[in-house]
Amino acid sequence: MKEEYLNFMETLLKDDFSKYLDSLKQLPRKSIHLNTTLVKKQAILGDFLKEPIPFDETSYFIDEEKPGRSIFHTLGLYYVQEASAMMPVLATSIPKDAKILDLCAAPGGKTLQLANLAPDGIIYANETNPQRVKKLASNIERLGLKNVVITQMTSKELKKCFEDYFDYILVDAPCSLEGTFRKDPLAISLWSKNRVQEMSCLQKELILDASYMLKKKGKLIYSTCTFSKEENEEVVKFLMEHTSMKLLDVNPKLLPYTKAGCTEYGNDYAKTRRGYPFLIGEGQYFAVLERQDGSLKNINNALEKLSYQEELLFMNELKNTLTHIPFVIRKYHSQIVAIPKDTLFIPFLKTYMCFVNIGKIQKGRVIFHHQFARCYGTFFKNQVHLLKNDDCLSAYLNGQEIQKEVPNGWGVIMVEGYPLGLYKASNHQLKNHYPKGLRNDSKR
Repeated sequence: MKEEYLNFMETLLKDDFSKYLDSLKQLPRKSIHLNTTLVKKQAILGDFLKEPIPFDETSYFIDEEKPGRSIFHTLGLYYVQEASAMMPVLATSIPKDAKILDLCAAPGGKTLQLANLAPDGIIYANETNPQRVKKLASNIERLGLKNVVITQMTSKELKKCFEDYFDYILVDAPCSLEGTFRKDPLAISLWSKNRVQEMSCLQKELILDASYMLKKKGKLIYSTCTFSKEENEEVVKFLMEHTSMKLLDVNPKLLPYTKAGCTEYGNDYAKTRRGYPFLIGEGQYFAVLERQDGSLKNINNALEKLSYQEELLFMNELKNTLTHIPFVIRKYHSQIVAIPKDTLFIPFLKTYMCFVNIGKIQKGRVIFHHQFARCYGTFFKNQVHLLKNDDCLSAYLNGQEIQKEVPNGWGVIMVEGYPLGLYKASNHQLKNHYPKGLRNDSKR
């Protein structure tokens, strides 16, 4: 590591500097966050869950070297997430029906946390990077989240659409990644004081734009995985100097696993928190702020009803396929989507994914989308239930057709009680509709 960085850390940590150096020699411990929108009984994961993370009852340390290769990961039952990265979302209470913006959402771990906490709300998960937004969408689909809209917009574009609107905004800002040095050699090689300053300028722009999208008394969670004051306390100070935002205390459960923020900017900055690898997880900084001014504003709704012909085709197919229809069908930018309830509105946006893609009409027939099966597979009348060690599961994951005595029509492959993907049966032959890009990507 560069001497300039080590000198800064020694000055920052004082007596804890030797603990920090020692922690860098230790291997990071893997951990997961459960997808509680799916997992109701943790017993299904058995010995996979080794030790609860002390500040979150839905997260665990694990010993598994490759947790992403498990069928339970493929089924969306958990997200592999570093322990301290879970803290920002847990820093304040979030109502179940909150309107939330995750401004820098990829790859989606914190989006899952937000969806777990606000199952009756709506989460806008935003990402501007074209490659990262694909990863975000892939994770949201795998996790079967029903109330997420993925946008691909700058903070300034979003600000024009959502002034004074959100209950909660998470700004998990791009940063110089100092908190990841133990596990990411590339981050070490990229570090420089110039990069820290560049990140600080970007962070100030993001957090200021985000603050105007909060309604009065709305809360903003700011976080980074870095240690520099320029990217942490100084960004919060900048926001408070230019807005009515006020620092709040964080969840007391997190205090034993963090240290107070730097108070050279004022005693209130002790309310912001710093995480270090010698405490738990990797490096993290977070703060909770509340907007004191502003008013609640509504937005125009761009969700449309289907045409008569479209509704006739989809409703007939859905009634034949599902036990009942637990969602509202709408059209958004020509896409047919399932939304959890008709009180959810969204404006015209640059979206990458809008709620749940039901499917499309092709040659006069409805072709269901994989995401629809992942989110609403438990409502399908036709289900083929497999265990994780079933030979038919391997065949299905490899894209092969399988034979089962089931009724003709659309159905879902269920593994250990959870939806995996679609099939369409004809004379006991199950045509495989598992996406080609996902095949051969899962191991039992």
